[in-house]
Amino acid sequence: MSKEYLVFANYFNGWWRGETTKWATDGEDWRLRYPDRIPIAGCYNGADTMRAEIDYASENGVDCFIMLWYHNAGGNYPDTAALNGGIPDFMNSPNCGKMSFMIEDCNHLPFLTESDEDWERNVSYFVECMKHPSYMRVDGKALLKIHGVYFFAKECGFNAEKAAARIALLRKRARDEGVGELLLCTSAATDEELLPYLKLFDYYSSYAADIPELTKTEEKYPYAYMKDASYKAVEAFKGLHYVPFVMGGWDPTPWKDPRPSFAFPTESEWRDMLLSMKKWLDKKPWLGIPCAEGRQKAFNIYAWNEYGEGGILAPTLGDGDMKLRVLKEVFSEGTKNQTCAANRRAK
Repeated sequence: MSKEYLVFANYFNGWWRGETTKWATDGEDWRLRYPDRIPIAGCYNGADTMRAEIDYASENGVDCFIMLWYHNAGGNYPDTAALNGGIPDFMNSPNCGKMSFMIEDCNHLPFLTESDEDWERNVSYFVECMKHPSYMRVDGKALLKIHGVYFFAKECGFNAEKAAARIALLRKRARDEGVGELLLCTSAATDEELLPYLKLFDYYSSYAADIPELTKTEEKYPYAYMKDASYKAVEAFKGLHYVPFVMGGWDPTPWKDPRPSFAFPTESEWRDMLLSMKKWLDKKPWLGIPCAEGRQKAFNIYAWNEYGEGGILAPTLGDGDMKLRVLKEVFSEGTKNQTCAANRRAK
């Protein structure tokens, strides 16, 4: 498969049955107050929902789910088993060949991997997943993201040599077990003290927008702020191999988040956002994933299914399939000009 543009979407597996599900806040099922966010493919993660989601995503231009994976630090977070269930659900789905997946190690608090033994266990799992035929590759190389470079440094005790050893182990295990070379990503940053850690990675991205520091009000701020945040990041990380982001929305009121909320995009606003992203990818040579031919144009959508925070690309009762339909419309001709071979195994 080769495409001019690759479309990634974060996948959050937080939607299970039971008291600890992310559908509940303070013991209340918040879907009753926000029915527009109910997903059409299914409310609860599992095999049937995953199969429907793969169909929706792959048929409308999404190339890869970035599976958010959480380390059960100290064995104190039993919900991580459910949070991480999307990966086996994808790998075991009968239609998994329609698109790709990759792993994002969400190493923020409280999910740090501090011991070397735990890091080795993580590496074993990551490499095993990379052997799956639908694992995401660019230029024949498997992709993996470490969520935050600052937290990666913290996990390593702010010891650059230890950090380098961890990355070297990951790359070596991938080579030794037949996966081949890797393309490793972490969060983009410009902090000079993080430079030794940034150098260990091949490219950079953002998980979502840096939410503007605005006063939280009852009235939602315009979606235009989300577009502005995307463009500011594009310009801020000029000079890096940077994969930019598009915000599917940001309104975390169901989770009683203290940060400000923003209106969901209208169809015209969503189309404008995607057309702008396409233009930025075409005109700004630092945007994308490095490969032999130069770069693979790519961007990330936050998110496929962050229903509680409002980062939503998946079809819902409120928007229907509007976002996917427009995504397909804007990027449907993106397969004509090859810039880099995606999902192609190195020979």
